[in-house]
Amino acid sequence: MHYNGRSEDDVLQGLPSELTLKELIGDKEKPLRLPEDGILISQRTASKLGARVGDEVEVETLLGLGPSRSAVLKITGINQQLVGSGSYVSLVQANRILQESGLVSGAMLKVDPGRTKLLEEELNEMTNVSSISSLRKELDNLNQNLDSMIYTVSVMIIFAVLLGFAIVYNSSVISFAERKRELASLRVLGFTTGEVSGLLLKETLLQSLLGVALGLPFGRFMTEWYIKAVSTDLFTMPMVFSPQTYLVSALGGITFIMAGHLIAVKGVKKLDLVDVLKNRD
Repeated sequence: MHYNGRSEDDVLQGLPSELTLKELIGDKEKPLRLPEDGILISQRTASKLGARVGDEVEVETLLGLGPSRSAVLKITGINQQLVGSGSYVSLVQANRILQESGLVSGAMLKVDPGRTKLLEEELNEMTNVSSISSLRKELDNLNQNLDSMIYTVSVMIIFAVLLGFAIVYNSSVISFAERKRELASLRVLGFTTGEVSGLLLKETLLQSLLGVALGLPFGRFMTEWYIKAVSTDLFTMPMVFSPQTYLVSALGGITFIMAGHLIAVKGVKKLDLVDVLKNRD
């Protein structure tokens, strides 16, 4: 496919107008209707080409058999297929592009679950059948990939929590060490341990709230980058965000920040006032 100086390889499938075994989904999980003229382009290809609904793309066949054919098709919808990849046109239009008539290269079959294995064995014995795809096997492969992805993301979250805890803890310890003499003076003047710890808490909260405010949009950017990196021709991962996502992230960050601060300010209770005030910088 060619558009605006960009090119991208994709699988273009021709489907019958009345679909019963396949559902085409668009934005916000809305069903798409297969157009008689035009193309339902895959989201992955549309993103790489920078094309939108209403634009016209040039389609060039790369079959390796016979002459190359080309046609200009108008994008009538963007297909949000999660498993697999491909763009779709009507079967009549696919034959028109190839300058063929009644050409069919594949079929979708609805099979009783108990007879699936027997049917696959019979199809494998047919010399003209090049490949067989099973919905159950594709789902099993997808689940295996998702399991490994969940493990990877879990490890990343654990290291992120530990790193954030360590940064806050070190910041609180350094702040306490730099102000040890001032804090001891406040204790001598009658400030309680809680009041002295509150002074450090205000500084930590200011840094923490600023960090969370900057981290939330940056986290969304990192998520978008990660989703694009892990999405392949086998499956495409959607990015789902909700207000709860930001709320949980913010509360989790603040919780671990407070935990690191409370551990660090334990030194206020153990502060030796006489020894600290004796020493001069």
